[in-house]
Amino acid sequence: MRNSTTAGDHTMLAVLGIAMIVLGILLLLKSEALKPDFPDKKVMHVLLGSLVQEQNLSVI
Repeated sequence: MRNSTTAGDHTMLAVLGIAMIVLGILLLLKSEALKPDFPDKKVMHVLLGSLVQEQNLSVI
């Protein structure tokens, strides 16, 4: 029994690894992370303006 392919230190790691890969693929397919919600033009201008203003203040 100790010499079979399902015994040993590597079996549990292989089972957990395969389970994590399968669950990761399932979560990736079901998630909405692939469909980002981009801000509109007004929000983009405010964000860029605040970055430019902060850069100007750090130079002074």
